[in-house]
Amino acid sequence: MYLIIKDEIIDIKDYGLRCLKYTVPPPSINHVTESLDGFDGERYLESFYTERTIPVELALRGKSLKDMKKLKAKFNQLFARNEEFFVIFKEEPYRRYRVLLSNVPEWEAASIRLASTKVEFKMPGIYVESPGTTLNQPDNDYYYPIGEGKVDEGDPVIEYTFSQSSFSVFNDSDVPVDPRNMELVIEFKGASTNLSIKNLTTGDEWKHTGSTAASDVIRLEGVRSLKNGQSIFKNTNKKLITLAPGWNEFEITGATDFTISFDFRFYYI
Repeated sequence: MYLIIKDEIIDIKDYGLRCLKYTVPPPSINHVTESLDGFDGERYLESFYTERTIPVELALRGKSLKDMKKLKAKFNQLFARNEEFFVIFKEEPYRRYRVLLSNVPEWEAASIRLASTKVEFKMPGIYVESPGTTLNQPDNDYYYPIGEGKVDEGDPVIEYTFSQSSFSVFNDSDVPVDPRNMELVIEFKGASTNLSIKNLTTGDEWKHTGSTAASDVIRLEGVRSLKNGQSIFKNTNKKLITLAPGWNEFEITGATDFTISFDFRFYYI
């Protein structure tokens, strides 16, 4: 099992720890209904995911009783923190879990040099993330063949940088990628007049009222619209681009000589 704390990747075996067993349950679902006078039963309104908790069993092995005490102190330094961190299980290196430690572990001694404990990781964010983004893959230990099992023969080649006005972007996620609460950066470089970026699959369209030179860079980062690092939000239609699961068909108008890239993580249930 690996931890990612402030971009540092830590193998728990370096701290005398080994993951014995873990279970990732499905997220809990909260169904919202209402009762109406004069009608039988209730009327369904909506559903949304709530938190999920991952139980993990860990073993700790040291060289001596003194060493065990040091390792338990290091365990507290790693896990008992007042901020979110990521967990990656070696059995599924293409997924990382954003978690908080939600219990106070109690150690059960098997011998002077061996103990075990059970921890519970709370996932406030519900969704599991890919360790890397489409344009920034981590090292080979975490590589995941994008689109495995989801891409049919004859589908477009999976790419995330384009220079043509029509292209397809593949989202391997189980859910839509929404820049309001997920990582998504769209970067356009080139000359344009009244640039339009439209996702034909979702119907989302972002428009810029104005022009850019060949060396200018427009960056849609989260909810921000930037030109060469400066906000141009007031010169846009104030819309956002989202990505549906699977293939997304795009169309660019207002530009002919350009490059555009899509950098985002995948999100899984």
